[in-house]
This record gives sequence, C-alpha cells and structure tokens, in this order.
Amino acid sequence: MIERIGKPAAITNRGLRVAIAQVGGPTAVINCSLFGFMNELREIYKGEEKKLELFGVADGMSGLCEGRLFRLNTRHSFEWLKSQPGAALGAGRKALVQDDLEDCLDTLRRYDIRALALAGGNGTMWACQSIEQAARDSGYELQVIGIPKTVDNDIQVTDHTPGFPSAAKFVAHAVRDISADLQSMRNFEQVRVIETMGRNVGWLSAASGYFKESEEDAPHLIYIPEQPFQFVRMLEEVKEVYSQLGYCLVVASEGLKDGSGQPIRAQGIANGKKNGQGLQALGGIGSVIAETISQELGLACRYENLGILQRCASFAVSAQDQLEAEAVGRQAARYLLEGVSGRMVTIVRQADKPYDWNVGSAPFRDVAGIERAFDPADLSPGGWISERYKAWLKPFVGRKEAYRRLNISSV
Repeated sequence: MIERIGKPAAITNRGLRVAIAQVGGPTAVINCSLFGFMNELREIYKGEEKKLELFGVADGMSGLCEGRLFRLNTRHSFEWLKSQPGAALGAGRKALVQDDLEDCLDTLRRYDIRALALAGGNGTMWACQSIEQAARDSGYELQVIGIPKTVDNDIQVTDHTPGFPSAAKFVAHAVRDISADLQSMRNFEQVRVIETMGRNVGWLSAASGYFKESEEDAPHLIYIPEQPFQFVRMLEEVKEVYSQLGYCLVVASEGLKDGSGQPIRAQGIANGKKNGQGLQALGGIGSVIAETISQELGLACRYENLGILQRCASFAVSAQDQLEAEAVGRQAARYLLEGVSGRMVTIVRQADKPYDWNVGSAPFRDVAGIERAFDPADLSPGGWISERYKAWLKPFVGRKEAYRRLNISSV
C-alpha cells in the first residue's frame, strides 16, 4: 500500500518548495528523468509559476550536506536535457553516513524545502530512507521520493533500471564489432579481453552475448561477479577456444571476485597521491587477465576497457530507455503532489510480445542498499546467454541480427 501523508508536505504557505539531486555515477539518460520531473511540475503549475519553487542540488549528496542549492526556472522547457549525457546538476560519489543526516536536514530547513527527490542507485535509496526517517524523528515534515538510475541494473523490485538499457545496448554492439575486427586480425593477435562495468553484478557483461548465434560468434567466454573467478580455469578455457577457432574474445566484469568473495582488482584514480593512497575504483581486471594469458599461453593478447562510454555514449542511447527514464521522473513529481512519500518509482513490465510497461513504486525498505544479482543460470559456458535473457533485453538492444561472413575456403 502506498503511504500518503495527507496534504502534501511540499505545499506550504509559500507554495510548492521541492529539491532534486542526482547522485552517484551518471547514465546516458539520467537527465531525461530530470527533464521529466521538471516538466511535469512545469505543466501542472503552468500559469501559476509563482506557487512553484524548484531547487537543484549541486553535486549530489555532498551538495545536499553542504547546502549548495540553486533555483531552477521552470518557465524554461529544458528540452535539451533529454539528449544530454552526464549529470546536469552534478553528481559525485559521496556516500551518506549517519553524521551527515543532520547536515542534510539543516539544508532542507534553511530553504524550507518539504519535498526531496533523489535520483540514484540502491545506495541512494538507503540515503532516501535515512533522510526521511531522520526528518520524521526530528518532527520536520518532509516527503522523500526516489528516482532509480544505474547502468549496473542492481536495484530490486523494478523490472530494470533506467540507464542500464542504453549501457547494455552499447556493450552488445561494441563486443560484436570488436569481435569482427579481431576475427579479421587473428593472424596478428589471437585474444582480446574486454572489460565491462557492473560493480558486483553481471547484467552488463552478460548483455555482451546478445548477438551470439553460433560457436564462432563472440563472446566466447563471459565472466561475471556472481561466479568465483579462477585464473587456472580461465586459461584452460581460452586455450580450448583458441585451439578450435584460432582466436578468442573474453568479456570480464570489472567486479570479478575470487573464491572468498573479494574483488580481484581495484585501481587508484589518478589524484596526485602516491603509494596507492586516495581514490579507488573497481577496474583493471581485464589487464590482469590479458597479461596472464600472454605470459602463460604465449598468445598475443590485447586488453580493451569499454570504460566510461558505457554510461555516457549519447550515440548509443536506447529510445525505450529514454522514454522510461522521462516517465519515472514525471511519476516522481506526481507522487509528491499526491502526498506520497517513502517510495521509489519502479518500471513494471506488463508483457514481452509486444513489449508493454507501466510505472509503479516500491517502499524504500525493499530497495535500500539491497543488490539485485544476475542469475548465473542465464549464462552458459562458451559465452552463451539464455533465450530468456535475450528476450528480456530485446526491447532495449533491438533486432537480434548477427553479422555475415564470406566463405573464404571457397576462394
């Protein structure tokens, strides 16, 4: 049951006063949600703009803690946001801790803001839940709504997370194209290792198998965080594929874990600090795998990291992803005006053929800080993903049409 708090807390004697923040890593469609949120309020308050005060929070959670808010003029359409990558408000990686809650509430009190929308992942939903509870405990009337976004697709309840479909489309096409290139260069290099994002889950890595239709098609091997990674076994599998095809394409998630469940590789982000001190991020496992293959098997091996392009490539945006990202932003605005609080907007899949969907919601307790793992049953040896997963991806990636090859042996 959706919790309503009666008269929307956002509507005070000064009118509607609401703030929105973008938290964590951007996606290619995060600004579509911002546009949807702003435009819905704009349309509802058309002709009565003086009753609406909308604030953007600069740089995510750090901006909320430090009071860096600015007014957003809803008289403008901001249509350009729908095709703009990055986070227009500024995002960042600050993790909210208990000591930050009072700072957040101080900011909201200072601006007399009674409604807050945060766009982010499951960690952000934990922040939503914590801020709402802290406000309730202190007697400050506040509505909080969550807008889902992440390329990892690791948020519970929602069918998928805005941002993931575009990243999955990029990965599927990139791996297919890199494979075609490798096949033509196999007399020069024999193995390529492609690293994808995904942190602790394998949704993106597995999407690389969308176009695979035959044993020869790449990817030939896919490694995900949900399955312990073993270098010895990987070498045996690469050797077997190479002996059959004369080349091998490997896809590895940045968050691969060893037998004890620990990430195998985390690398420092260049920030002027020495001895590995300072900022850390998952990544680099692909280079370790490539070096191991080269040294142990004596094969020419190249490492490719698809990198930040996975989450910001405007040229690879899924039209369906764009549409849904805007819709969840619009629904978040409606919920605030209806007096709803304590919930994250969700995408509800109604049917696969033809694809049909709607928006819904889930309480923060069902999504806050909870990761949604990829089901290893949807991944088989040899780089195969299940037909079930392919059908689930189809509305976002497009037609499942593999490239063709010349029959060289007939020449």
